[in-house]
This record gives sequence, C-alpha cells and structure tokens, in this order.
Amino acid sequence: MGALPLGEALEFGHGPAACWRSAPGPDTTEDHSGRVAATTLPFDPVVRCEGQEVHMTSNPTDLGALFDEHVADEFVAKDVAATMATMTDHPVVNHVPTTAGGAGRDAVTRFYSEHFIGQWPDDVAIHRVSRTCDGERVVDEMVISFTHDRVIDALLPGIAPTGRRVEIPVVAVVGCENGKVAYEHIYWDQASLLVQVGLLERDGLPVTGAEQVRALLDGTPLNTLQP
Repeated sequence: MGALPLGEALEFGHGPAACWRSAPGPDTTEDHSGRVAATTLPFDPVVRCEGQEVHMTSNPTDLGALFDEHVADEFVAKDVAATMATMTDHPVVNHVPTTAGGAGRDAVTRFYSEHFIGQWPDDVAIHRVSRTCDGERVVDEMVISFTHDRVIDALLPGIAPTGRRVEIPVVAVVGCENGKVAYEHIYWDQASLLVQVGLLERDGLPVTGAEQVRALLDGTPLNTLQP
C-alpha cells in the first residue's frame, strides 16, 4: 500500500469503503476495493536539520508507505502477525505518556495482541497534518479522534469507558531499518486527554482540551491561557 496524501483523513471503520479510505488525489491510484493503492508527493520533500533545509535525493515516500501499511495492519486488518511482519527482529514500541508498549519481538507481539490491536473504538479516525521523512525515519503529525466507548490500554489504561468524544494531536516518530519498522515513539498531551474524558478538572490549571485541535488545524483560538 502506498503512502497517502498529506493532510488527508484516514478513516477506520467497517466495510471495505470505510477502511483506510481517502479520496484519491491527482497523483493517486486506486484499486477496486476502494483502498488507495499508491501516491506520490506533489513537491520536493524537505528535511530540516539544525536550521538547514536538505532536499532529499532518494524517495522518502517508501518509508511512509511502510508505516502506512503498518498502521493499516493495526487498525484495518487488525492482524497481529501482519503488523509484526512490518517490523524488525528487535522492535520497540513506546507510547510515551503512558509507557505502554514493549521492547523485543515477544514483548511487542504480546502488547499488540493483548493491549492494542482490536481495542480501538469503531469510530476512530486519523487525520495526518504533516509528514517528514528521511532515509531512516518517518515523523507524522496527526489528529486522532474517537468516542471513548471501551477501555483503551495504550492511552487510558484501566479507565472504564466514559462515552465522551476525544480529539487529540499526536506525533509519531518511527525509526526504520532495512525496510522495516524498528521503533515507534508516540507522543500526545495526556492532560488534554484526561480533561476530555472528565478525569481532570482544568480549573486553575494551564491545560486545554479539544481546542488544541482547532488551534492546530485552524490557528484559532490561540493564547487562551494567557493572562
């Protein structure tokens, strides 16, 4: 599966048309199942290193396609074996705010089997805001939204469903070796998540809820916590 266009919504649900679905762009091909099969970036990819812009001469979309396949195996196919097939022999997965994950193939397989794959709400959706690639890693800036209608061990371990709607910015730093995912470091604002599910009162605290997403996507409102 090829990389999806930047800024597209990746929606996960039931049925072939709802899974990993994005409207094809001008450089996108689509197979008969309704999945986007391949795409190319419509611009020269830029990696920013120490304040300098380095234009890549190789094709960084290959690693993006690898990570897209990895995520599709997690959320669409919900297939642990297929997910692990995209990873190295010694992978590391770390959801940093909760330290959920594993180190080593057995531990990561156990994490995916018991605590991640199949645990996500049916209405979970991922909107990619930006992607940066180089020859060793992919960094995706995303917004993940869902209804908290079940226990989600990776984000809210041990917390009973609240039925509340959640929207949070997420950053995934994905290292790759020899065409496989070597590590995933996943970051989000846990305080914002706790506010949105009603487990943290924001009164008097410098925390925000779903308005983080509006500020990220629309640029408003900003400075809501400033005196």
